[in-house]
Amino acid sequence: MPCYSFFNEDFREHALKTYECMVNDARINAAIKKLVTINGWQDYEKLIRGAVLIAGALHDIGKGITYYQRGDLRRFKCHDFIGSTIMCNITQSIKDLGLPNDVMVFIWKVLIGLPLLHLYLHRDWLTYEECKDAIENIQLSEECIVAVREILGVITNRERDITQLINALIKSLANVGVISKNHMVFAQALYNAFNGIPSSDRYGNDPDLKILGDTEFTKKYNWFFEVTTAVLNECDDKAAKG
Repeated sequence: MPCYSFFNEDFREHALKTYECMVNDARINAAIKKLVTINGWQDYEKLIRGAVLIAGALHDIGKGITYYQRGDLRRFKCHDFIGSTIMCNITQSIKDLGLPNDVMVFIWKVLIGLPLLHLYLHRDWLTYEECKDAIENIQLSEECIVAVREILGVITNRERDITQLINALIKSLANVGVISKNHMVFAQALYNAFNGIPSSDRYGNDPDLKILGDTEFTKKYNWFFEVTTAVLNECDDKAAKG
C-alpha cells in the first residue's frame, strides 16, 4: 500500500515532482545567493539550498500520519501544522552537525517553516479543538516512513554536498514513533513569530521555544521565506496537476 498525498496521488511522486520544480526555479538560487552574501554564509550556501529543497519536497509530510492515511484521503485539515510538528521531531539531530549557531538555527527554521507556511496560513492559529482528532494521532504510517526515506535517498543522489544533513534526518526518522506533542508548541511558536506574535513570555524558559519564537529573526528573514514559500506553492500546484 503506497503513501498518499491525495486519494489519487502518490506522496513520493508528488514530493519528487515538487522537488524537481524547485531545483529548476531561478528564484530559489537568487534568494539564497542574496542571503549568504548578506550574512557571510558563503561556505554554507549548498547546505542552505539543500535544506530549502528538502523542506519543499517534504512539505506534505503531515499528510503521512496514520490518521489521514486510513481516512478518505481527500481531507487533510491541519496537515501543515502537523507536518511542521513532525519536522520539529526529526530535525533535532541537526544540532549535532557542528554548524555555527546562526546557520544551524536558520536551517532548522527552514526545515520546519516551509511545511508550516506552504498553505499561506494568514489566519488565526487553529485551535486545539479544530485539529483535535488529528493532533491526538500524530504518528507517521509505516508506508509514509518508507516513502520519506526514499525521497531523501533520491535527493542524496542529486545533492552530494548535503549528505551529512540528509543522513541526520534519516537517522532521526529511523527512531520516529508517536510524535512528541511538545513539538506542537514549537510549531506554534514559529508560526506566531512569523505573524509578529511574541512567544517567549508565553512558553517559559525553554531555549528551543525562545529560538523558534524569536520575532526579530522572522522580521529579518521574512523576505526569504516569502520567496521560497511562493516558489513552493507554485511547484506544489504544478506537481498536483501533472
